[in-house]
Amino acid sequence: MNQVLHRIWQRIEDCLQENIPSAWEGLNPPATEEAIIALEQALNIRLPDDVRDSYLRHNGQDSQAPWIFAGWEWHSIERIQEEWTSWNEVLEDGAIDDIENDGDGQIFRKDWWHPKWIPLTSDPGGGNHQCLDLAPGPQGTMGQIITMWHDDADRRLLANSFTDFLEQFANGLEAGEYIYSEEYNAIVTLDEI
Repeated sequence: MNQVLHRIWQRIEDCLQENIPSAWEGLNPPATEEAIIALEQALNIRLPDDVRDSYLRHNGQDSQAPWIFAGWEWHSIERIQEEWTSWNEVLEDGAIDDIENDGDGQIFRKDWWHPKWIPLTSDPGGGNHQCLDLAPGPQGTMGQIITMWHDDADRRLLANSFTDFLEQFANGLEAGEYIYSEEYNAIVTLDEI
């Protein structure tokens, strides 16, 4: 793991341990290299180093623990494959062949779902994700993080990389922009309360 990513994770872990220990305790132990390789083979992808290294630090989080990424559950390797498989089955069934998202096709593709979008998180209602984009549009960045809503055409760029995504979260934690919501069993932004 590079030093920048290591420091970002250390900041996140320190904030969680100090302020929301149940979220810190809910981070899973590391994934194995074998599990990561098996996921890459199943999805026919190669994860960016920052994503691989993050999963070698924590294999997502326990689904019963507070959802850490502003109310989004961070998936384990196993859960990524389950969610991706579900969406790929919808794609292969042709159910979303004729619908597009409302982007302009430049930062991310116009597809409703693309098999190179890797669902790293889910929201409480399920079916919506923050995805690792391994097939960006011509003006996008390989490995960017985008939103994907199951019933809404809105797609947004959240960060240019998983490292940037994690750093935004670390900055927000340190600035006091997030609190624990017992009602949602999640870390949420102050404006969500």
